[in-house]
Amino acid sequence: MVSFSNAEAALVSELISNVSAFTADNCKAHDLDAVMKYALSNSNVYYFAWTDFVGGRNMGRGLWQHLVMLSVGILFRDGAAQMDDDIRSIVDDIYDVLVPDTNLSGAVASCNIIEVM
Repeated sequence: MVSFSNAEAALVSELISNVSAFTADNCKAHDLDAVMKYALSNSNVYYFAWTDFVGGRNMGRGLWQHLVMLSVGILFRDGAAQMDDDIRSIVDDIYDVLVPDTNLSGAVASCNIIEVM
């Protein structure tokens, strides 16, 4: 059985490894304050991301489903058109890493996106 903390850390690691906008400084598990502070104090950083636990359930036979909310902050720059491009770009980059399904480099049996809002 995989612990939630390990699964969450694996998700963050996978994003840092595969999405160029994320680094260990602006993408962390459950640490909004640190990633936001870093992004706001570095003029060349426009994205920050953090995870939050949103529940889990025992699916039987030793299988657990853990739900993680990945929130992404995008700092406004160069007008509304740039913001729209930034949103589309980061969503596409995250989808490229997590769709159709991934095992987060072997850390979990399955990881997928349930919803993007």
